[in-house]
Amino acid sequence: MIYSKLGKNVYTLALLNFINGLGSFIFPFLSLFLIKKVGYSATKAGYFIMICSVLYVPSSLLSSKLSDKHNRKKIMLTTQLLFSILIIFSGAMIGNLELVPIIILVALIFDGATDPARSALFQDVTTLENRQIAFSLFYLSSNLGFGIGATLAGFLFNNYTEMLFYLTGILGIVGALLVQFLVKNQQPTHVDLEKSKEGNLTDQAVDGGIFKALKARPNLMFYIVIMCAFHFLAALFYFGLPLYATSLFNKAGASNYGILMFANAAVAVILTPFITKLSKNIHPLLSVALGSLLFSFSYFLFGFNSIFMVLIFIMVVNTVGEVFYATNSNYYVANHTPMGHRARFNSIMSILMGAGSAVGPYFSGVILDKWDFKTLFFITGFGMILVFFSLLILHKKDKS
Repeated sequence: MIYSKLGKNVYTLALLNFINGLGSFIFPFLSLFLIKKVGYSATKAGYFIMICSVLYVPSSLLSSKLSDKHNRKKIMLTTQLLFSILIIFSGAMIGNLELVPIIILVALIFDGATDPARSALFQDVTTLENRQIAFSLFYLSSNLGFGIGATLAGFLFNNYTEMLFYLTGILGIVGALLVQFLVKNQQPTHVDLEKSKEGNLTDQAVDGGIFKALKARPNLMFYIVIMCAFHFLAALFYFGLPLYATSLFNKAGASNYGILMFANAAVAVILTPFITKLSKNIHPLLSVALGSLLFSFSYFLFGFNSIFMVLIFIMVVNTVGEVFYATNSNYYVANHTPMGHRARFNSIMSILMGAGSAVGPYFSGVILDKWDFKTLFFITGFGMILVFFSLLILHKKDKS
């Protein structure tokens, strides 16, 4: 069994990912909520989501600095609990729709603070030898939860919107308690960091600040730039997808979109072990490149199909690409991150990669307000082809 002998901490964090994925009721439907419930235009909704991403930056930077110097498990628990409480409060305020986006903005500040500590915690419990398989399990468990959560959210969206907020918050609290009682903090000590400097591993500790560490890894910086474009294009697509489903299927759009997300998650759960095993013999950059090529193919196809069963098949193709990307991207990044800078590296990379995700929804809204879905899907498909060739160039450079 590919996932055997990974250790209690890895399995517990995989369960956390499942719970967090299960609790992702709000964010797959956020653009739809803002447009259909609050009354935003596509452009305004995209602008709002961009602001959410901007607010992520300062809290993430502060949290990452603290998480590398102090107990990151405690930081993660505190910020996740605060986020969950605010999301529950959003549900309680659903009768005042104009206030809900403001509460969401505040909640996302704490969500941004959670991410660097949580990502570093995931790296702490893995090694260079088992990291690819462990990250594959994290991805699988997250998708299993997300598939169930998104499907349920699709049926709750129209008539029980407040339940999306309540369930997201409650499951966030359950996940935090799980980490508190079952996960042992394995943050590297000063002795561990000094010992690692004597070796030549790709994740060995280095002296100096974050920018000195990044400068010493030019290939990783090039990869981050490429991934910024990758995430921008993916954000364009995923902002438009629920709106596309609604335009095709009217009131059934939300539930059909939920089914598409379930298909995405189900295929990811089924194929992740097989693709992980296949990827062990392929350079991670080539696997990510293959993922971007499959994304491109699926994006083009979405723009020229409106039959629901065909859309499910296209989503399957999209998911295969996603699995190749997700099971190898974090693996490549983690293996090139100095162990003493894990939280700060995760923060910087999330911000730089997330810059694409931040502006993507806004530009997606602009494209949809001025043109149509075919234009949106053509732009994303063509852009992913450019990402594919950029990754091939980086792979050649990485091997030299």
